[in-house]
Amino acid sequence: MEREEISVREFVKLLGNRKKVIIGVTLACGLLAAVMSFFLEEVYETSTIIQVGSIYLPSDPTRQIKPELVEDPALLAEAINGGSFISDTLGVMGDMELNEYEDIEIEAEAFEYGRGRSILPMVMIYQESPDPAQMVEFLQKMANIIIERSRGKYEANIIAHEDSVKNAEEKIINLKKIINTKQKMRESINKHLSQETENLKVYNTNLEKIHLDEVKPMDLLFLQSSALNMNKLIENVGKIESDLIASIEENQALIGEYRDMMAIFKLRSSLSTPTRIIKSPILPRKPIKPKKILIVAIASMIGLIFSVSLIFIKHVIRT
Repeated sequence: MEREEISVREFVKLLGNRKKVIIGVTLACGLLAAVMSFFLEEVYETSTIIQVGSIYLPSDPTRQIKPELVEDPALLAEAINGGSFISDTLGVMGDMELNEYEDIEIEAEAFEYGRGRSILPMVMIYQESPDPAQMVEFLQKMANIIIERSRGKYEANIIAHEDSVKNAEEKIINLKKIINTKQKMRESINKHLSQETENLKVYNTNLEKIHLDEVKPMDLLFLQSSALNMNKLIENVGKIESDLIASIEENQALIGEYRDMMAIFKLRSSLSTPTRIIKSPILPRKPIKPKKILIVAIASMIGLIFSVSLIFIKHVIRT
């Protein structure tokens, strides 16, 4: 134990005697790393965030508001990572010097923002490049291509909602015409029914005034039969009026349903969102690579460990 303590003390003393060498090697390694990192190519990073659009199918007969995404965010991110949009973006940019796809570092990830019913599907796209201005242009062009690709499905859905609203409006107009016609029929029938009812009252009053001994049985039978026929006619007319009222009420209920459908279509159309850019790529001010301070620190640490190890090995060999 005492021998170990003496060895440690000797080693600490040895390091103290060689501190100039240790400091010199450490500084030399750090300086060399600083010089080398100065010549390394600087790499910049920027990003853009795209919100994936959502639509509501007009063909859904229910009144539940269930959105459907224009495209799957995870699949979109996977396609971006696989390089699906690189050639299209290069074509739009028209820069033939960027045909080496492996030099374009693109990474995308899908995520959700918000809580509950307010969750928004997002895709973040990162890019690293030694040319920050070109990188910003590239990301902007790629985002525009993604948006343009999804616009067709979104606009087709909006048009479908508008057509559904127009169709409901036309049906409401036709139902109102039918109701108006039936109202006029009902007024005419009601007027005729009132006249027949009044005639029947007068007929029955006159019939009651007739003395049975003054009328032949055959004539009395005819008069009673006529009264019965008038009653039956009034009943039939009344039934027709009742059927018209029921039909009018049914058509009015249909109008209410079509108005509700119109409100649902308009709501779904207003809630639909196109794929859009939430965060545009901006020109980065500082490079992310190389991390010069970290490189110098690591090199200095290596120099320190190397010099200490070398001194220790030499001391062990001598003793």
